[in-house]
Amino acid sequence: MSDDLRPLSDFLHQVPVDQVLAKKRWTRDDWVVFGLDILEKEGAPGIRIEELARRSNRTPGSFYAHFKSRDEFIDAMLKAWVDFKLARMMRLDSQLFHEGEFSLESLATQVVLNGVMARMKLEIAIRELAINDDRVRQLVMQVDTRRIHHATAMLTAEFPNAPHPQVFAMLFMWMNYGRHLAFIDPSDQQLADSARLVLPAFVQMYQSTAVAFKVRGAPKWKSAFKPLTADLLRRVGQMPSAPLPSPDEPPPPEPTKGRRRRRTPSANSER
Repeated sequence: MSDDLRPLSDFLHQVPVDQVLAKKRWTRDDWVVFGLDILEKEGAPGIRIEELARRSNRTPGSFYAHFKSRDEFIDAMLKAWVDFKLARMMRLDSQLFHEGEFSLESLATQVVLNGVMARMKLEIAIRELAINDDRVRQLVMQVDTRRIHHATAMLTAEFPNAPHPQVFAMLFMWMNYGRHLAFIDPSDQQLADSARLVLPAFVQMYQSTAVAFKVRGAPKWKSAFKPLTADLLRRVGQMPSAPLPSPDEPPPPEPTKGRRRRRTPSANSER
């Protein structure tokens, strides 16, 4: 099944490690799920083949039946991370588009309503790997570039005449993800409070200055966004099924782009 049609719960990034540990025989995917769990908890130093085999009650031979090396194993874990992040991002942003809420304000609202991002400790561990590994860095940049392009398209949809929409997109990403590096302990209340304070303040700032903000020599590129279809989003459970129209009633009008309304957190709103 293609990534576009897989339920998010089927992505290796989302498979509970306890489900894997209960199995007698492991597949390649099971090793990846277990590796992601260790990487999230202990960082790169925890990815040692003999230690992974011991802690999982497997043999090193079981590992090497699926992977030729530690590098190949790390590549498989990174692919699982990237696949989920890109699919999840595309689905959420497409949902916002079809609901007439394709804006940084709506995205920031989702972040505040849902708190900590999906498996942020895992993302931090992967970013630490990227510091000294060019392969990892390229994959992280792939996700970050997509995030910036989507956010730029959102701001352009709100303010078509904004000279430098990508500047605000980058500021949003730095605040949204950088705050997890500023507050290392996930139990630190400041982590949650920072989102409720900083992101709404950012929304007020960009909405009042986006059109007027100009910097000589700053980039002027903009981004186009091609959403997934509403039908596909319904098929993967990202949007509720459309109600069948009554034979005597005309179909409901399409949502107006940029419309504002209070959102409630959805089950699939983590990025």
